[in-house]
Amino acid sequence: MAKYKINPLVILLLNILFPFALMFSSSIEALMICFGMAAFFLIYFGRYKRLLKFTLWLGIFYIVYLFLLNCSGNNTAMMAAMFVYVFMKCFPLMMLASILFYDYNTSEILSALQSLNLNREVMLGITVALRYFPTFKKEFKIMKECMKMRGISPTIRHPLKTLEYFLVPQLFRCSLLSDELTAAGLTKGIDNKGKRTSIFNVRFKRGDVLLSFLSLICIIFVIVWGDSIGSVF
Repeated sequence: MAKYKINPLVILLLNILFPFALMFSSSIEALMICFGMAAFFLIYFGRYKRLLKFTLWLGIFYIVYLFLLNCSGNNTAMMAAMFVYVFMKCFPLMMLASILFYDYNTSEILSALQSLNLNREVMLGITVALRYFPTFKKEFKIMKECMKMRGISPTIRHPLKTLEYFLVPQLFRCSLLSDELTAAGLTKGIDNKGKRTSIFNVRFKRGDVLLSFLSLICIIFVIVWGDSIGSVF
């Protein structure tokens, strides 16, 4: 029996709601609830290695956060702790975004978005963004390999030179990539004003409704009682 394919709109909905939940709640426990929800989706898609990476990095940042908090009386450390905590709040969002980028076809996401009757300009922007980020990752790897072949090794000791080695080639590639993405979009009929058909089944099924409902309950719980949980523990 084939595994049930979650509608990408469910993942998008959570990616929109998570920032609101974490904005209204400042406790670590609320962050862990959102992290657990995102972890559930990674486990469902079988991305255990990716989940392990996110968990390890969150653990490292949490240790750094606790260390900075213990530096009482140091304003710089307190400010750094605040930035680290804000970055930690982005982890659930990055986990869900990784599912959209790597576990869904771009055309599938666009077909799901089309069912929402979004503005055409918004759809075009999302199309370019969804296609650009995976391409940028490949280009970044190519640049690193090219520098390695030429004996150039980026290092933190020379940040300006390292930035130059990455930035200048990327600027040239951006202009070429924009032309390539535009050509790919035109080939697929993105400029067609009529309604596009799709081979993907993007209807909202009962499972999607149930997942959205349960996720919404968890989000409301985090917003209303998130700080109370932190005070209890």
